[in-house]
Amino acid sequence: MGKYFVFVLFLLVQHSLFSQLFLKNPTKQAGPSLPIILNHADSLVGKDSPNGALTYLLGNVSLTQGNVQVTCNEAIQNNSLNTVILKGNVVITQGNGRIYSQYVEYYGNSGIAISPNGIRLQDEKSVLTSKYGEYSTQSYIAFFKDSVLIVDPKSVIESKFAEYNRKTKNSIATGFVVFETDSAVLYSDSLFYSPSQKISSAFGQILLASKFSSSLLEGDSIFYNLSNQSSIVMGYPNAMYVDSSNVQDTLFVTGDTLYASRFQDYDEVKVHGNASAIRATFNSISDSLHIFTFLRNDTMISKFIGRPIIWYDSTQLTGDSIVSITKENELRNIKSFRNSFLLSKSNTKYLDRVDQVEGDTITINFSNQQLQTIYSEGNAQSLYYSYEDDIADGNAKNFADKIEIQFIENKPDLINWKGGIRGEYYPEKFVEGKINSFNLPRFQIRNDKPKKYYFRSKYLPIHYSRPFKKKSSSN
Repeated sequence: MGKYFVFVLFLLVQHSLFSQLFLKNPTKQAGPSLPIILNHADSLVGKDSPNGALTYLLGNVSLTQGNVQVTCNEAIQNNSLNTVILKGNVVITQGNGRIYSQYVEYYGNSGIAISPNGIRLQDEKSVLTSKYGEYSTQSYIAFFKDSVLIVDPKSVIESKFAEYNRKTKNSIATGFVVFETDSAVLYSDSLFYSPSQKISSAFGQILLASKFSSSLLEGDSIFYNLSNQSSIVMGYPNAMYVDSSNVQDTLFVTGDTLYASRFQDYDEVKVHGNASAIRATFNSISDSLHIFTFLRNDTMISKFIGRPIIWYDSTQLTGDSIVSITKENELRNIKSFRNSFLLSKSNTKYLDRVDQVEGDTITINFSNQQLQTIYSEGNAQSLYYSYEDDIADGNAKNFADKIEIQFIENKPDLINWKGGIRGEYYPEKFVEGKINSFNLPRFQIRNDKPKKYYFRSKYLPIHYSRPFKKKSSSN
């Protein structure tokens, strides 16, 4: 976490410098001024102007200023102002970096080159293009705007504006930023990227989409580590696992802080603080939530930690911790550990009569998206209400080492008590008007079920309409 805030602070400092190059007066002298030297031109014509004598250079033009070399088809040089206008197949070379354009205004005193009609900067393994660009030969910083594209071996960045530092290779991009790697695509309002450290930070309705699964992450800010493919999402973070076969069964996860990591065989998401999950008829809240998605066998294991509560239709399950297993987008199993308690309202006519089960552990099994069996083991207790022709007919309270409940169409059909069985049956005349006196010790109905929410990121429609531009890799 500390590392995350260091980079956030670093990004804010970088952002305060952003656009300084763009706003700087290009004619202002920056340090000792070097003359622009003519090396070659096929023809040369001189002409006076209000701003000083102009030299028109035509054909195979070659110029030098310090460590900067320039070639172009033609140029107009003003020695008084130490400026030159470059036209046609312009190439500016400084070290191992080259700028390509058809038109460049070069200011020798400040060392700034401006290309208003299309520019390409090739710097070792990185290539930057845009409709407008500025480059400082003094600071080695380039500013690009309009249809910016930055490509390196590990990533592709698209944005409206970008600042690129040739010394550090770092980039700052703003305005509908798309940052694509081999394994993910990150959308944001602003982005800082350091390829040498393989980290990036992004802000503003961020959206992170995996290329290998249907998972999506959103929030207000993110720190993304490319080396281990991990991220920290803050500011109302949400995760969404899209069920392509049934959009209504999409899983939504939210909390205070979200941590996501991708490993060789699985993806992991950790939600810390006020975690909640919503999926069709499934809801949960807990202090934290860990989700493991195994891509090869399409299995999801979710661990609900810290005062967890799970609701499934009219069933409520609590315990010290709870684990659920989903396979092929279908809920298969939920298991509660220690101090487990389950309650269910099985008769809508008598909502005050709640069936209850306690135990050290409670396991719920599902088949074809319906309840199949419930097992309570260790100090198991049950309270079930009876009905005769849909009329209340008392209840039964039983104790056993293990209780097994079988369901048909999500309704109890058969109950088996095993080991150390003891119990009591209460006829209706002893139950009516005294419902609460029969509740098991851990009975508590919770009404704070989380409500369904929707992704707010403005980049979601863009993601679904934008094809991947970088080839995915599983390595």
